[in-house]
Amino acid sequence: MIPLFQGGKQAGSAVRFSKFYLVVDPSLCTHDTLCTALKVFQTSLKKQMASVKGGEAAFKTENDGPIFNAFATINETFKQIEDALNAASPSLQFVNAKPLSADSAIKSNDTSGTQSPKPIRIGVNCDADFLFNKDPKDPNKYDIEGAKGGQTSAQLQDYYLKMIQDHPLLAYIEDAFADPDLEGARNFKRSIARKAPHV
Repeated sequence: MIPLFQGGKQAGSAVRFSKFYLVVDPSLCTHDTLCTALKVFQTSLKKQMASVKGGEAAFKTENDGPIFNAFATINETFKQIEDALNAASPSLQFVNAKPLSADSAIKSNDTSGTQSPKPIRIGVNCDADFLFNKDPKDPNKYDIEGAKGGQTSAQLQDYYLKMIQDHPLLAYIEDAFADPDLEGARNFKRSIARKAPHV
């Protein structure tokens, strides 16, 4: 995993997730094409960062590698990473392409006849401890981006499942629930196993 963006409350970012990663599987493509794709990705992402208020300077590089996340929301961050990955994907040569069934080709609008696993995907650290409300007047609720009022553990799970559906390149979720919310974490793990085993 390559740390990409550093956000969250503790970093002073508007984006609630503390980290966005690139999840790289070098076994799925050649070394040279992976290096080329990562360079194209970086160039494309820098152009997108330059278009944000404050420009590229707003995205300060941290000492340990990640860039300060100056995007406004989680969804905007996903979109910018996905757009940069789409720009990079034509330069990747896959080594494990699988034939598509007719149904899969129709569903995905893919007429090439092959379906390739993605060698570069996205990971996030939700850092849910910082989203968890410890206020005794309204305990055990989460502060979810875009939602009004505290959200229950079940609502947070629904939020993540929708995020997985909306962002198919999402392959890794870390610290999805706060430490005291063991039941929420267990329920989410069971849901992921049934509904999104690729994550």
